[in-house]
This record gives sequence, structure tokens and C-alpha cells, in this order.
Amino acid sequence: MNRKRGFTLVEILVVIGIIVILVAISFPIYSAAKVRAHESACESNLYQIGRQEEGESNGDVTHCPYPQGDDDGEYIDVSDNYKSRDPNYAPDAGTVVTFCIEHLAKGKDTPFEVPLRGKFTVRRYGNGVGLIDAKGVTRWQKIGQEWKQIDETGDVPVYPQIWHFPGDDFPQK
Repeated sequence: MNRKRGFTLVEILVVIGIIVILVAISFPIYSAAKVRAHESACESNLYQIGRQEEGESNGDVTHCPYPQGDDDGEYIDVSDNYKSRDPNYAPDAGTVVTFCIEHLAKGKDTPFEVPLRGKFTVRRYGNGVGLIDAKGVTRWQKIGQEWKQIDETGDVPVYPQIWHFPGDDFPQK
């Protein structure tokens, strides 16, 4: 009996099937790592922006390195929106001064989904940087001497409208 040594078609198909399954399992891991890498680059840029304001220059970092869609990826400076006359106001208590919405899920007609979903990168007073979970973000407007919560419009707020992030020292009265 002369039998050739080799693989049968079934054996080759089983091996190919196993390889396909392993690749399919690893794709979500790689995409999550890619998203986190983009967020880390954004956090690094915001940290560098804070250092530039202190007088140390380290190149142009005014744009998010990974903008989505048609957006130009600019960071949004909202430092004026968060100034408070409260004598108990502590500038390093977590107030957001710059943020990037590029990492939020896109809406159909707006730069982000409404209600806000996902995480996006922010810089706080004291140059602390990190990601904020959009859950719990609310929109407020100063009406007279009081801040009142208003409905989300799907646009980036402009003072006297602001976003309030959980944990901020927002003047609620």
C-alpha cells in the first residue's frame, strides 16, 4: 500500500476555520486599543496646551490628532464659561477649561449624539487631563442671577450656556 503523506481537504479547511475564528476574536481587541490610543494622544495634546500656557512651548498641538468626519478636530476652550464669583471657588477643583468632542459618537445632524454618549477628552484647571463619561452631562444657562438646566440642543454650548460635567464645581442656586 502506497499512501502519500499530506493533508486532506477537510484538515486544511479545519485549520483555516480555526485561524478565521481567532482573527475574528482579536479584531475587537485591536479596535478598542486603537480608540484608547487616539484618546491618549488627545489627552497628551491637552496637557501640552496647558504647558504652553505656562510658557513652555512644545510645538503645535491645537488640533485633535484624529478628527472624525468633516470636523477639523479643534479643541474647544470654555474657560470663560466656568468662571465663578463664588468665594469658595477653587480653580483646581475639577472645572473643565478645554475639551474635545471628537471622540464622542457622531449624531446624524449634530457633531455628537444627543443625549450625549461615550467619553471625551477634557483638560481641567491645574492641567489635569482625562476622559469624561458623557453620562450625566447637563446643559445650563444663566437666566438673571440663577443657573437653570435647559434641554440639550445638539450644538456646542456658547456662554451663557454651558455644559456641566459630573464633579464640577458648578454654581447651582
